[in-house]
Amino acid sequence: MKKTALLISLALAGSIVAPAAFAKTYTVTGYPNNDKCYLVEHIPATYEVNTKGIKVKGESSGWSAISPGKIAKYSTSPAVYIQTKSLIEADHYSLVPTGCK
Repeated sequence: MKKTALLISLALAGSIVAPAAFAKTYTVTGYPNNDKCYLVEHIPATYEVNTKGIKVKGESSGWSAISPGKIAKYSTSPAVYIQTKSLIEADHYSLVPTGCK
């Protein structure tokens, strides 16, 4: 009886292991896609503009048309400046990661 039980248990153990022994294995050869694609974006130069850069003439005021019988006009004129600009960041290209087509 013990031999029969032992044979049955070995037969069951063999049937459990058998499918794993006959499993099919295979290898796949291919080339992985390691491409990296970027969108090229042009970034224009950035300048700081100073509208009151170099003073040419200060603010002035005065009377005009001072003659007998005419209308006198008191007027003011604003100061005059030469605009200056300084480069903050030069123009360049920036690569933005994107998916490949």
